[in-house]
Amino acid sequence: MWKLGYQTLRWSAVDPNGDDLVYDLSFRLGDGSADTEWHKMVDDFEEDHYSFDALSLPDGTYRFRLRVSDRKANDPASALTAERISEPVVIDHTPPALGKVEKAKDGGLRATVSDAASPLREAVYSVNTADWLPAQAADGLLDGRTETLLIPPVKPGDLVMLRVTDAANNVITFQLNPER
Repeated sequence: MWKLGYQTLRWSAVDPNGDDLVYDLSFRLGDGSADTEWHKMVDDFEEDHYSFDALSLPDGTYRFRLRVSDRKANDPASALTAERISEPVVIDHTPPALGKVEKAKDGGLRATVSDAASPLREAVYSVNTADWLPAQAADGLLDGRTETLLIPPVKPGDLVMLRVTDAANNVITFQLNPER
């Protein structure tokens, strides 16, 4: 199931003698290169996944630490604990931004769009509220955080809309003015 703004972390852990396991999950801002404090998300959790509203975190790169223990099935002296730290996870709530828009030699439009944290995933345009059509990336592949998008020739006075989605599913629609 997908819900805007939600992030799900999943893991797999096994206890060799079959004890029930509990998990403690925490996070820190940064890619792990700096010594930053861990912040608790949940303790004594018994599921193998955790979903949370990532909108509560500002844009940035995070690491998540999972600690697993069999402490509920054993006395404190014999309980075992292990931990794993995630690879960097990018939290990105900011939609792409429109840069320069100019007329191309063929009468079409060239629009530069960029995103601070995620690669662009989809770019479509509509003229006068007609069907959405794919916008072509000038380099042939829509895969970067900055792309120049090509819109075929339009007539003066046409309403040209450009909708762009980044890899974090942030969507924004821009009105492109062909008279620029």
